[in-house]
Amino acid sequence: MVKASIIYLVSSLCGKAVPFLLLPVLTAYLTPAEFGLVAIVQLGIQFSQALGGLCLNVNVPRKFFSQKREESAVLIFNLYVILWFSCFVIFGLFSMLSALYEEPFGIPRRWLLVMPILAFMGMSNLINLTLIRTREKPVVFLGFEVGQAVLNLLLSVYFVVFLTMSWEGRVVAVAVAMFVFGILAVISLAKQGYFEVSISYSSIKDVLAVSLPLIPHAIAGVVISVSDRFFIEKMVGLSEVGIYSVGYYFGMVVMLFSDAFVKAWSPWFFKIMSFDAGGSRGRVVKYTYLYAVLLLLGALVYSVIAVWILPFVVSEEYYSASTYIPWICLGYVFFGIYQILFPYLVYCKKTQFVAVATVSAACVNLIGNYYFIGKYGAIGAAYSTVISFALSALIVGWYSTHLVKMPWTLSGKG
Repeated sequence: MVKASIIYLVSSLCGKAVPFLLLPVLTAYLTPAEFGLVAIVQLGIQFSQALGGLCLNVNVPRKFFSQKREESAVLIFNLYVILWFSCFVIFGLFSMLSALYEEPFGIPRRWLLVMPILAFMGMSNLINLTLIRTREKPVVFLGFEVGQAVLNLLLSVYFVVFLTMSWEGRVVAVAVAMFVFGILAVISLAKQGYFEVSISYSSIKDVLAVSLPLIPHAIAGVVISVSDRFFIEKMVGLSEVGIYSVGYYFGMVVMLFSDAFVKAWSPWFFKIMSFDAGGSRGRVVKYTYLYAVLLLLGALVYSVIAVWILPFVVSEEYYSASTYIPWICLGYVFFGIYQILFPYLVYCKKTQFVAVATVSAACVNLIGNYYFIGKYGAIGAAYSTVISFALSALIVGWYSTHLVKMPWTLSGKG
């Protein structure tokens, strides 16, 4: 698992390093207001994928080890059937929204209508990556992640610098990369023998039993991640959204490490739990605790380093982003703890309690953003982020320890 974690770390660094590698370019060619607009549109794409994607990818590892290849192939095709229908519904809703408002939430109408298509492509890619990860093929996973990152990076530089497309050049680059790898995902699944064209109502029913309760979870998760910038845009200004987003990008580095570990952890966790090995469950709990401690210590060290290197990466008008970095780092420590506890509830098919956690945290986040930003300015959004992620981790942790029989006290008793 350690070797796989290292490979996943490299893939996460490559995949999510693009915003950081582009910071010197984007902060040089875009004003804070234009950078803020990029952030707003990207958050809209993220929200669309959460809404239309239904967290369908979580169904891949859940039954993989108890199914034959042919059964998995039918399951994955039916995931795409559900995905197509949900994104079609989202397209209809967004079309009505764009007819009522020219720029809802500050997002240009033309991009609002493209978002459901990008949601489909994004989830398509995620289903493929989840299967690759479940099959424990980290090198193949690395190839897909690096490929998309390189395409995204090169297109962004080309569109923004050479074609002088301003903020829209960056967004077009993101969209093209998502579209290309969404198509490649289907090709990859077919070549691996995991795409069998066959409608299975039993598979659809089983998937929806898991995924439908996750819709509130998915939406609430995105609300926690993105609402801060929408509040800042309305209450402070678009320029501050750009500065805040730079600080947020730096703080999100903590998530690179938590993501890398969880990507290796998830298939190992489900394998251990599928075999129901009592002695091994003690190791699972020990790794859970160790991960939480190391993540906190690592985040503290990184936040100090990040504040120091910020002036060497961005232009002077973005220097004040350093204020946000430590708080965002702390928020993503709690999110990382939530990430490692999430599979426990997927395993026992109690995903409705994940929704309880994220919806509660999202409500607190919305209230917190309004109150703290109004009282303290944009830094209040960072305070709200920390509180929200901490609450979601606390609730999921409580449900996990009460619903899944594990030696949580490390005494050997579940």
